[in-house]
Amino acid sequence: MFETFDARITRYMNPKPSETVEEMGQFVSDSVAGLAAGTNLQMVILSRPDEGFLGCIGLHELDRLDPEMGIWLKEAAHGRGLGREAAGALIAWARAQGRFDCIRYPVDRRNLASRRIPEAHGGVIARAFRAMSGSGFALDLVEYRIPCPMTGVSGG
Repeated sequence: MFETFDARITRYMNPKPSETVEEMGQFVSDSVAGLAAGTNLQMVILSRPDEGFLGCIGLHELDRLDPEMGIWLKEAAHGRGLGREAAGALIAWARAQGRFDCIRYPVDRRNLASRRIPEAHGGVIARAFRAMSGSGFALDLVEYRIPCPMTGVSGG
């Protein structure tokens, strides 16, 4: 993860690449703590059949009716529909929980490949805003809302 979450991958993302292995380790520790607390679901994306590391996907702020999804894939995994597939699995999980109205997915307007992910799952743009990334880049974000209908689903 440390070797592939680099400046090219994070160009249109809020987080900046970890500067040290220890900093990346802190991200992993924080992810495990969020999972234990029930506020964050952070997972790795692995290839089939060899289970090689491809990237990460997460659903954050699980205590809200509209948690936020984030995803990244290492550069060698781009262009094969793997982000859409991983997001589809996470969205299906969220819908099965029966407790969310929608999933928020902020993405830079210029990141066309990442914008296709929510669009493939019924996402629509709900708002647009500007922000600065952790690396100091100006981001021109659109926030998609992917519906998670709660009707007829029992969840907890």
